[in-house]
Amino acid sequence: MWMLDNDQMDQNFVRTVLLVDDEPIITTLLAERLDASGFKTFVAHDALSAKQIAQKNDPDAVVADLDLGEGPSGTELIAALAAINPAMGFVLLTNYTPTASELKSAPNLRYLSKREIHNINTVVEALDSVMSTGRQVTGEIKPSVLSKLTKGQLAVLALMARGLNNQEIALERKVGLRAVEQSVHRIYMALELHKNSGGSNRVAAARIYSLGMGLRGGKP
Repeated sequence: MWMLDNDQMDQNFVRTVLLVDDEPIITTLLAERLDASGFKTFVAHDALSAKQIAQKNDPDAVVADLDLGEGPSGTELIAALAAINPAMGFVLLTNYTPTASELKSAPNLRYLSKREIHNINTVVEALDSVMSTGRQVTGEIKPSVLSKLTKGQLAVLALMARGLNNQEIALERKVGLRAVEQSVHRIYMALELHKNSGGSNRVAAARIYSLGMGLRGGKP
């Protein structure tokens, strides 16, 4: 049996972002700066490869250019990925100014001008806003516990609480098994669960979710 201290927890709790732009210089710039800010990044230069990477790795958020050259646009890519995983966050790079109704109808979507991406703090703020769970946590646990999870991780935890195993979660979310295993690992790190035998981490995580969501008796 072993425990992780707080510094180790922070190092293991990594949020994942898929960067999509047909200009490699843009993805390289963003990847370097986001990696340095503690994110793990994946890169694609067209919608088709982006969808394949997303299904394999189940990122917490996607940053995509509106114009991806030949093939589907950034908005078409986002629509396709949102249909697969409604909990995924999206940042669309464009000079288009959305209306208030458009912003309200897409709470997981944030628009950024390409002129703003040179300020990494602005990009990180945008990612934080689309990955935040936005849920109020109640029950016997600290309010900050579930708030550490991204929307995607919270969706995985909800399925765990329903009793689904990793393979079943992968089928439900239409992603690869390895992506689910990585998400489960990050959930354990975020919830500060230590590794032990008997699979009790999964039970403990499900109970934390149930308590946090105010479910009766702390049961899913």
